[in-house]
Amino acid sequence: MLQVKDLYPLAAERSLRQFEEKIGPFVLIQRPPAPVLAKVANQLGQGRTVGAVHRSRLGNEILAMLVGFKFLQVASLPKLDGPKSLVIGRLPECNVVVEEPSVSKRHAMLRWDDRQACSYLRDLDSLNGTFVNARQIQGEEVALSDGDAITFGDTPFLYMRSDSLHQQLMSCGYEDPF
Repeated sequence: MLQVKDLYPLAAERSLRQFEEKIGPFVLIQRPPAPVLAKVANQLGQGRTVGAVHRSRLGNEILAMLVGFKFLQVASLPKLDGPKSLVIGRLPECNVVVEEPSVSKRHAMLRWDDRQACSYLRDLDSLNGTFVNARQIQGEEVALSDGDAITFGDTPFLYMRSDSLHQQLMSCGYEDPF
């Protein structure tokens, strides 16, 4: 999986349009999963999702992600051809696999709308919920904004538009932006 620092040369060598063509209209950025949690998630496979246990620390987790930004992982997103929706979950057949036991097998769906140039997120009746900026979303599709903090179960992500990430990378060069 790519780290943010791996995208510095890509941003430096390409125009914004070429950068967006390469990585897509947005990225999901996360702290690398703890190896023990990834192992538990893989062992669960089709089994039951583990209950969330760290809900009270999620705000601190998001803030901590900003320190060492260049070492965060960029969730590899499939090319958004045809249907422009991605299923996020623990199963290997999901478009974005999150190896964390508090994440449901099929946890949430993220949809890109070309016409509005916007992403929308919907929880798929997950056990531990989907949160956008610490607000749980249930039974609704929520428009995402650049820089939103998204949490699937206990796993925090940052949602960044490609143009914003490109600008951040170009303004900071190879130095840690935070």
